[in-house]
Amino acid sequence: MIRHIPNFICHHYEQGHLSGSLKAFVLLFDIADFTAFGMELQRHGKAGAEELSRFLDFIFAEPISIVGRFGGFVSLFAGDAFCAIFPEEKEDVILSAVNSIRAFFQSNSSYTASSGSFAIVARQTLVYGEIHWQTYENALQNEYVFYGDPMQELSKLASGYGSFTEQPGSIV
Repeated sequence: MIRHIPNFICHHYEQGHLSGSLKAFVLLFDIADFTAFGMELQRHGKAGAEELSRFLDFIFAEPISIVGRFGGFVSLFAGDAFCAIFPEEKEDVILSAVNSIRAFFQSNSSYTASSGSFAIVARQTLVYGEIHWQTYENALQNEYVFYGDPMQELSKLASGYGSFTEQPGSIV
């Protein structure tokens, strides 16, 4: 499995900064009822796995592009969800990003696979506050983490999505 390392972490690591904090908006993006779709594709073996890969590319590519265009970055992936951090405190910019993602899914509300057509329902949860980050160096593989009240609030608001508090990543 390839791990995602945000440019934010890479940049700070290259500068010798191993921790810090920032005020930011944090967006949790999730696809509703993904488990049923994934299980259906799993029944089709390798072909189903390939279809699942195409589906994930379809649902993630444009939202991730939108996040980047509006000054954000993806801090972690978790199955059918990702968490994005927008370091800018410009509410109108963040809302434009959220609305752009919503518009993409309004015009792409279903996905047709070899086993049938599936409705796509994207959920977005947005919070604001102080985010802390830390990079932990070790001999085998460095790790990074984003944490703070906004991450805990996301976990509460999106209780069906899983926990996003102190989610670690890795730096090779």
